Amino acid sequence: MPVTDVVLGILAGPMAAAGLAKLVSPAEKLQWPIRHPVLRAPHGPKLVGVAEFTVAAIAILASERWAAVAVAVAYVSLAAVAFWLRGQKCACFGAARLAAVGRTHVSLNAVGAVVAAMVVIAGGAGPSFTVTRLGVTAGAAVGIFGLILILDRRREAAATATPPCDERIYGVRMYEAEDCPACRALKELIGKMDPIRHRTIEKVTVAMGEKLPAEVEGLGIPCAVGLDAGGKAVCVPAEGIGAVKRLIESVTIPTTVVASDR
Repeated sequence: MPVTDVVLGILAGPMAAAGLAKLVSPAEKLQWPIRHPVLRAPHGPKLVGVAEFTVAAIAILASERWAAVAVAVAYVSLAAVAFWLRGQKCACFGAARLAAVGRTHVSLNAVGAVVAAMVVIAGGAGPSFTVTRLGVTAGAAVGIFGLILILDRRREAAATATPPCDERIYGVRMYEAEDCPACRALKELIGKMDPIRHRTIEKVTVAMGEKLPAEVEGLGIPCAVGLDAGGKAVCVPAEGIGAVKRLIESVTIPTTVVASDR
């Protein structure tokens, strides 16, 4: 079992997992941070997914040196993109609710690039395909999916266990972004609500790369925070379509407003 085949399989596993996740995940469920005209949602995630899956296929099928070259280029590109998108919500593995892009993303991709470069330098022509490389790639991809599923369920459980809010909420400050499929889906749901409730929403559009304020720092788009009668943020902020919708539905509508609207 050549060491290079094992190394290439381990490096190809995340590419296969990330590519497949993006290809099968509905665009409206992705917190896709890229706003470039070519790579923005909804087609952007699919294009990136195809590229990642192609790199994984090359890593399995090509000779050692060319497989390592493809993987090295891919990880260098991902490290650069991660550095550019730091602070944005990560859609690396599809709809999984992972943390914001940060040093860990940049570092892991950089390490992958360095290891692949070492294989390029030390590796020979090697065979074009080995069962070992295919098996390690598949095993790494399955392991990554399993780890993501566990982390995702833990985060979902933590979000569901949000402590109750004793404050009465009179409004919602909602943060959204253009070219955000999840934001568009949320707008459709809000559009079906009572028009009176629409007036309780203060919408804030976030530009690409713009840092969110402290009240929702670290969250993904769309997100929102409840406001008291004086417009001050209260309680735990909400993140995602369902949570933001529930927060808006929890807003207290004064009876005088309801009466005057009728």
